[in-house]
Amino acid sequence: MRINILGCAPGLETAPKQGQGEGEIWGLNDVILTRKVDAVIDCHNLSRIIKGKEKIRRSPETVKKCLKEIKRTNTLCYSIKEIKNAPSVKPYPLKEIIKEFDSDYFGSGPDYALALAIYKGATEIHTYGILMVCTDEYFYQKPSFEHWLGIAKGRRIKTVIHDSNNLSSILRLQNGLLYGYHTPQRWKQRVLDDPTKFIEAYT
Repeated sequence: MRINILGCAPGLETAPKQGQGEGEIWGLNDVILTRKVDAVIDCHNLSRIIKGKEKIRRSPETVKKCLKEIKRTNTLCYSIKEIKNAPSVKPYPLKEIIKEFDSDYFGSGPDYALALAIYKGATEIHTYGILMVCTDEYFYQKPSFEHWLGIAKGRRIKTVIHDSNNLSSILRLQNGLLYGYHTPQRWKQRVLDDPTKFIEAYT
């Protein structure tokens, strides 16, 4: 089973669309406002944000629009809590996932999506629009995302990071060279082979 996890960063536009036969489409946070998805992963307290009691980067108005679209389309949404009059919003199975993997290393929304995909038996996981460029909060979020990628790889799950703009820092060494050997990582070698082309995906 292939699961595609879509974030909002550059590269989202290259993701497959619902109904193209390329697996399930999961959207993080407000991706549902621009794409049809099979599931939404939004591990925030949506009710508190809408009421202005909790602040995140997205405005209460944006979160309200997302919830309205989730209800209109009856799209499955995993969040922190159930929401009254929104039956498709389900609690994220946090306890079950922590028990399964013996890990609670969750530093961002993509971590929850990745862990859930592994938990649900994905055989392939593709990410689009998730770059973790090491600035601001992503500096702290990148290690936990790579932790869950490591669990996926340890279970022989095919993982592909789609990066059409060559911006991602996920699983990339700072200089792109293996320590000691000074040879390029696989993604960097692909770029060196043809410097006129951006890398499209790597594992």
